[in-house]
Amino acid sequence: MGDTLPNADVVVGYWFDELSLGKWFRKDIELDAQIGQRFLGLHRAAADGELWT
Repeated sequence: MGDTLPNADVVVGYWFDELSLGKWFRKDIELDAQIGQRFLGLHRAAADGELWT
């Protein structure tokens, strides 16, 4: 992996500090794309079992 993956603090900070509560449960294609761009690499690494230390 060439890019540094965000850690849990970054993900939690994004969810609780950067997003408003109103965005959590609404369908929003642009937000989905933003989350995908920011965290898809982390999701894929977790799904592939690459985050175990």
